[in-house]
Amino acid sequence: MKTLVASNQKGGVGKTSTLVHLAFDFLERGMKIAVIDLDTQANASCTLQEFKSGYLAIQMFTADGDMQRVCFNDLSAEPVLCSITSDAAMANIEKLTMTEAATRFKSNIKVLDACGFDAGLIDTAPSPGVSMAAALFAADKVGGRKPSHGRHREAVKRACAQLMIPVGMGLRSSIADALASGVPVWKIKKSAEMAMVISIDNEPAMQNQAKNHLKKWADDERLFFCSDDALTALENTATDSVDIVASAYTLHNFQHAYRHKVIAEIFRILKPGGQFINGDRYGLDDMSMHTRLVQKEVSGYFKILIEANKLDLLESWIIHILHDESEDHIMRESLALNQLREMGFSQISLCHRMEVNALLTAIKPAQ
Repeated sequence: MKTLVASNQKGGVGKTSTLVHLAFDFLERGMKIAVIDLDTQANASCTLQEFKSGYLAIQMFTADGDMQRVCFNDLSAEPVLCSITSDAAMANIEKLTMTEAATRFKSNIKVLDACGFDAGLIDTAPSPGVSMAAALFAADKVGGRKPSHGRHREAVKRACAQLMIPVGMGLRSSIADALASGVPVWKIKKSAEMAMVISIDNEPAMQNQAKNHLKKWADDERLFFCSDDALTALENTATDSVDIVASAYTLHNFQHAYRHKVIAEIFRILKPGGQFINGDRYGLDDMSMHTRLVQKEVSGYFKILIEANKLDLLESWIIHILHDESEDHIMRESLALNQLREMGFSQISLCHRMEVNALLTAIKPAQ
């Protein structure tokens, strides 16, 4: 088992966020992970509460290996994430000597290794002390996040503006964790308890898939489904009533006139300060380069789908890309961004471009 520690003598610099991202990533990679939260703030424990093991962080310093074996000896053969949660008793850990704490903690780390975990991820409090020292003593790797200085932040903005997305800090953990874990954002307990989502799609097959996979949240009346076309659904939504409108590979399917009306309605229904996010096909202004990229894309379709003997799917995709590239549908980058500006959007950014695909974000200005 590899033991990794997130450690820094300053709060708010991303230790816990980094650790939780690693945990979700390792889980997706098929690993068995133990997350040990030594921070009395217990933010990692809160985010990972659905993965609680029943074993407490203080027991890593006070209990012998037999208790761990009882808890973890029968690990599933499947990938698993076990949270060893922080508790109030961690506030008294400084009563142990450095030698006692480090020796006991490292001994119990070895027991976790013997139980079959692939990785142990340890979150520490933002101050030096016995628990941090014990974690570092047991670690194979240490991630020490450097605090962000105002000058550094401004330099990053100037150098990488196209890669930055304006997101309120209150959403930092819940959105990032949800993206990493693949679960809806409202299932992460740090997200707003009253968050509600409306799924708009007039394609029954897609809606039925979503209803099947997300039934729990629909039953809890946190998720609602609308089968109207996009423009009708937006027109039936109240002005200044929505925090975020998010879309993926939808707008490029619309003819220009219809798309113009859809974007106008998106601006209308967003609350002041609300955000529009769209992952989609945005054609390059350099038409020669754009053509070469589309040719490369089509060539990939032929190579993969002929090899897989999916000729019907190949035909469908070729027809669809001809539709996408037609003059009354294609979204040219500069024209698309100008359209948003004319509607009144601000802080417009097109980033994370991959060939003809890109992520667009825009804000409805606060009044």
